[in-house]
Amino acid sequence: MKHQFYAKSILLLLLLVPFSLASQDKPNLIWGKPIESLKGYEINQVFGADDDVFYVFRQNKRKKYPYALQKISTDSLTVLGERIFSLSELKGNEPKIIQTLNIGRKLYFIATTTESAIDSVNIYAYEILDKPNIEATPTLLARVNRKALNTERDFTIFKDDGNELFTLILPQETEPQKNEKFELLLFNSLLEMVNSKIIELPYPSNVLEYTDALVDSSGAIYVLASIINPSLSALNKDRNIGRNFSLFKYGWETETLVEKSLSLGSKWLYDVRLFLNKNNNIQVAGYYSNMVDLIMAGTFSLELDKTTGKILNQGLNPFDREFRTKFRPKGGNISETELGMFNLDYVFPAADGGTQFISEKNYTETSTVFNPGTGTYSIITVYNYDEILLTTINESSKIKYNIMIPKFQSSTSLYDSYTSYIAFSESDKTFFIYNDNDRNRDLGVDASSGYRQLTSAASTVAVLVVVHKNGETVKIPLYTSSKEKPVLNTNFFYQTRDGVVLLTNSGYDSQFVKLKLRE
Repeated sequence: MKHQFYAKSILLLLLLVPFSLASQDKPNLIWGKPIESLKGYEINQVFGADDDVFYVFRQNKRKKYPYALQKISTDSLTVLGERIFSLSELKGNEPKIIQTLNIGRKLYFIATTTESAIDSVNIYAYEILDKPNIEATPTLLARVNRKALNTERDFTIFKDDGNELFTLILPQETEPQKNEKFELLLFNSLLEMVNSKIIELPYPSNVLEYTDALVDSSGAIYVLASIINPSLSALNKDRNIGRNFSLFKYGWETETLVEKSLSLGSKWLYDVRLFLNKNNNIQVAGYYSNMVDLIMAGTFSLELDKTTGKILNQGLNPFDREFRTKFRPKGGNISETELGMFNLDYVFPAADGGTQFISEKNYTETSTVFNPGTGTYSIITVYNYDEILLTTINESSKIKYNIMIPKFQSSTSLYDSYTSYIAFSESDKTFFIYNDNDRNRDLGVDASSGYRQLTSAASTVAVLVVVHKNGETVKIPLYTSSKEKPVLNTNFFYQTRDGVVLLTNSGYDSQFVKLKLRE
């Protein structure tokens, strides 16, 4: 997807005071009552701006009023208010809510309308009021040529580290052979435009995609972009294989655009992210691949002083032989090794200057089944969500440890509520929550065999794994699903100062549960 970005990479880190968990500790779970209202409205997002309440945004496109919003207490998990609503037409066009925005303790819905007559996509912000309610008159943030977008969602909002500024990055070029142009818009939390500028990057729009971006406290905007090598286009299906990367910085005071090439010579950046680290410096980090073996081969990191642009730390570190031999290629084909199946989901900067990468092995299996009763064939696709890989590096990219967390889930649906996982971190601990087969509840993280596959939402146990700074791991079963305690839905969660609010589902009913991590 053009201008793809990774929503998971911008989740807020959990801020907790130090605490200790041992494997025998009983988890402190607070269960809310089942929410039986708004049946048929699917949960789209769980979000908020403080520790006291959170909001649940729901949709049902078949309804006259397609949207619903609930306000829920983070302590009692009771519904404090809810509203079913639609958005009034703007200039004869129906607005569509595409995401939420939390900025400066204010909450907004971001919506778009399309004016077909002039090929324009308009981007609006609706303030979410306390009751909850929705501001009747939205603020127009921007207008962009629809031909410059692949879809109406093809723009991205990035916030600064202090959550007071945000930027919109809007593609402008409609001719694929011409240099790509972006409009940069900088806003404060009151939706007042602070700055705007159209920049031109020295690459044709059909070979350039931006992967990530950020805005620092001064308002300077950084864009991590990949440039496709057309002669190697057959390799593009393998993530970033066949691409070079550049980091662009635009400063409002100097009105200059600076490019820094991230070319690695005989290697490719495989899965990378851009972020501000704990030292308040710019960092690009992730995995790299050799040009011959199209799988992740090790870690990469580059740290820059955001004021001077000086390189502070950089390095490549290959996986050691012992780690690589755990992932044997299938049938001698190196591109089918399990190291080619991991996708980078989270990057967590550590307080000591290091970085954590968290990836999940996911892949599909397709088989053809003959039905002798009907004499027909059917194709069955199974989506697998397996082990979690935690890689921790120091400032120069040297790998401190790799930890594999065994998790074997499969489903015939691309996304299912019981598959995948949740991850969050604080200064010296990283937390993982996921569903497992109940028969695995007594197996440790380091167990080399005996793990059973989870193939449905039946007989699941929700599991918490805590990884300490030194690599020590603790596995704690949270609860076994039942009629009274529905299956954990890992697609949604909300972090508070004293824990994390989780969503569970049973049919059309939803129920929240809070895992308290301190009193």
